[in-house]
Amino acid sequence: MKNNIRFLTLALTGILALGGCSLQGASKADEDSHETIEFNGADTENDDSEETKEASKEQTDDGQAQTDESAETLDAEEGQAKAPAVSIKQSERKEIYDDTGKVLIMTESHAIVEITSDGFDALKKTVEGYYGKDNTDTLDEMTEEAQNHLQGMKELEDYDVSQFPTYYMDKTASLERSDSSVISFSNMDYEYWGGAHGNYATYGYTVDVESGSELKFEDIITDMEGFRAEAVPYVTDKLDEDYGDGLFPEYAETVGSTFGGEYEPSWFLNATGIVIVFQTYEVGPYVMGQAVVTLPYSQFGKYMNEKYLAPKGELVAGVSANMDMSAFLGESGEVSINSINNEYDASEVLIVAGTASEQVSNSGYFQGAYVVRNAQGRIFMIVSADKNSFVYEITGGNVTKCDELVDSRVIGENVGTDKLSFSVDLNILGTYFSNMIYKLTDDGKLEQTEEIFYRNTDKQYVTLESQYVMTVMKELPVVQSGGENKLAVGTKLYITGTNNKDKAYFEIVKDDGKGGIEFTGDNGEIDFSIEQSESGRTLYIDGVSEYEYFDKIPYMQ
Repeated sequence: MKNNIRFLTLALTGILALGGCSLQGASKADEDSHETIEFNGADTENDDSEETKEASKEQTDDGQAQTDESAETLDAEEGQAKAPAVSIKQSERKEIYDDTGKVLIMTESHAIVEITSDGFDALKKTVEGYYGKDNTDTLDEMTEEAQNHLQGMKELEDYDVSQFPTYYMDKTASLERSDSSVISFSNMDYEYWGGAHGNYATYGYTVDVESGSELKFEDIITDMEGFRAEAVPYVTDKLDEDYGDGLFPEYAETVGSTFGGEYEPSWFLNATGIVIVFQTYEVGPYVMGQAVVTLPYSQFGKYMNEKYLAPKGELVAGVSANMDMSAFLGESGEVSINSINNEYDASEVLIVAGTASEQVSNSGYFQGAYVVRNAQGRIFMIVSADKNSFVYEITGGNVTKCDELVDSRVIGENVGTDKLSFSVDLNILGTYFSNMIYKLTDDGKLEQTEEIFYRNTDKQYVTLESQYVMTVMKELPVVQSGGENKLAVGTKLYITGTNNKDKAYFEIVKDDGKGGIEFTGDNGEIDFSIEQSESGRTLYIDGVSEYEYFDKIPYMQ
């Protein structure tokens, strides 16, 4: 069974300034120079004055063109078409215990979404109101169900409090498209009600940027009859192609009832088209997961309201693999990210812009991407493949590498035409992950915005026996409250983050007296150095190997 997994692509736009991402292509030395996850921006500043616009096609005194004609600054009307920037973060996890205070019966977290750009008052009110809705009724219902479940377990002779399956409700959000006409999100809901497994579903949420009105499917389609006649067989064929024998026998009937039929599908917009999501059990069993089909603008744009098809000015949007996004960008030639399995069952990832193309990876897999066009008209693509992320400029049918971020993948949390978020893999006193916002400069460089990478791991799932809790086996030199100290043998600690250079941060943990773990709030810093050799990398603390200080260090193999 093949699984059609949706991926996203980021591209950012800027003016073609001297010293920036040259359209003549990056040299091999430039490509090989990115060995860390820290980057420096360009030294030159961009000038978008009227004089610069008028002179953009002229030659400099030494005969070099200041800008390329295809990447002229957008005209005044388009330049005012701004894409609203978005911040998405997860709320602190709410924990609900039973009457004894010992059994964690329910947890809840939700996405907090903010429009961070000025001048979008109607949009801000609608979006932040939607994500700020009270979910108390559902939470109360789940909590009551969990309490009844626990009471039923207590009535059993072999009742064990540690075996209670904690209920949970988590809601996340990801930006899929933002421009002057529309903003679109995909929302994932996860719930567990004590059964064999949890359930999840994806729901789109799309809003008209100007009016702040939520858009229904019929708002973006002007010819529903014609659209449905072409969309139903297209979706049916794509499901068969991508999911095959995993589908229910009656899946085609379900498809036939969508798009103006019995119900409105779950959908959102990205850079390549209208993304349709079929939830678990709709067209296939739970084990098959959700089924996703993208209806490309290149084929179905003729049925759409033109306002939501090809926006002017700034934009940022996710991209489905193997689909042309030229209709969205207003480009004459094909623009796409292609991910094709090769003979070794690995994905070859290729960026295509007009007649130009560039191989991103040939031995890994495609993890996601975004495309962005900034106010100056430069288009960048941020592509994650084989555990690394790359910035390419694709303005004017050229494909040029600008930067690279190792051990990372792009995500849709904090996104704008000048910023984006990455999940970064860290390997300092263990392997863990952190989300970091990077600024995207006008010449396609990535600049880290915060010094410390804070760990993503949810403390709810950490126990004293967890692989991530390390026990000190040799007096450990640390810094606490600004002064030097040593942690005694037997101390248990949990790594909370690192600057990924020479410092790791920890919190001391201990038994909470209830069979669980207590995070004490006693924090500190471990200073280290790293030595690279032919046999690999070794981390030293006060000149001593890290492995001499702890009972284990949870590195991924």
